[in-house]
Amino acid sequence: MEQRIKDGFEANIGEIQNDGYSLVQKLNAKLLELDKLNEEKRLLSVDLIEKIKFVRDLQGQLGTADVGSVTDVIDKELES
Repeated sequence: MEQRIKDGFEANIGEIQNDGYSLVQKLNAKLLELDKLNEEKRLLSVDLIEKIKFVRDLQGQLGTADVGSVTDVIDKELES
């Protein structure tokens, strides 16, 4: 009887360890996914900063840097 209980506990411990390994693998996969998303976000941020610099330079060249938003500058250029 004691051996059967011991074997049952050992089997449960083995299942718990396997579940733990499975959870660690899932966590690692999600961490890789998060890392990929963070890299995409970083690249988008770099691209956005470059575009903002381009627009600010364009506004400076057009003399419209203090006029307002970018859409106002573009609309004025389209009108003329």
